[in-house]
Amino acid sequence: MLLEPQFLLEASCDQAEVVLATSEH
Repeated sequence: MLLEPQFLLEASCDQAEVVLATSEH
């Protein structure tokens, strides 16, 4: 499966937001 760089960047940003949200709680 090929992933576009933009998709990877968006995915990494989403994961970062989730990590920050979970760490806050």
